[in-house]
Amino acid sequence: MNKAAIIYFSLTGNTEKIANRIGRKLEAEGKNVERIRLSEEKNHSFLG
Repeated sequence: MNKAAIIYFSLTGNTEKIANRIGRKLEAEGKNVERIRLSEEKNHSFLG
């Protein structure tokens, strides 16, 4: 298997750094890596 997806959410950037580090390691092993950053859902209608 030569494909990998890294799906992550990062509010402060720390998780993004780790996701990129993992991605670089996998790419060095010959994998085709897709990084997918999830965005924060801002639906706060329950607050009033």
